[in-house]
Amino acid sequence: FKTAESVASWTSDSEFVLDEASVLVAFELALKDMEEGSRACLRVAEEWGCGPLTPNGLSGPCLQGAAIWAELTLHQVRNELAPGEHSTVDDAIEFALAKKEQGNRALANKTGADDSRALRRYEAGIHVLEAVLPQGSAVGGPKAAPKQLPLPAGPLASEAELPRVEEVLAALRLNAAQGELRRQRWKSAVSLCDA
Repeated sequence: FKTAESVASWTSDSEFVLDEASVLVAFELALKDMEEGSRACLRVAEEWGCGPLTPNGLSGPCLQGAAIWAELTLHQVRNELAPGEHSTVDDAIEFALAKKEQGNRALANKTGADDSRALRRYEAGIHVLEAVLPQGSAVGGPKAAPKQLPLPAGPLASEAELPRVEEVLAALRLNAAQGELRRQRWKSAVSLCDA
């Protein structure tokens, strides 16, 4: 590499999703702390310098234990809808099913990092579906922690929609329990199965 020469530049307008293992972990950690429109100069040490440099994943340039300097610019951020923010119950179900599929793909990789990644996907789907359950339903509505902020007022499942919500919620909980078993967190797995 020559001094001040750009080695890899990724300026595509494609979407880039954090926590998909498509770039260096160091880049993901830095991007999580950045605000929209900000820039950062990042030094990545040798022990963190393994993996893809661009969101093109392994098909793009990759590092194998190299220390680098990188300039990151975060142009735009779009977060997923949070629990209670979906416009319809069907939208919440579709979101949860997408999270289930993402979790299943991560769980199939059979690594500790992917097991944790899968669990985060399942939990996101569970929280969204719990937000559409009416209070007092058979599988329970949103679980309010003592200092938790109230969920945004979103749609609640009708009697006709409840069976589908409960079916997808049960599948997500069982998949999350499988992830917890793989992480050897027995009590968490049991609590997911008992919910």
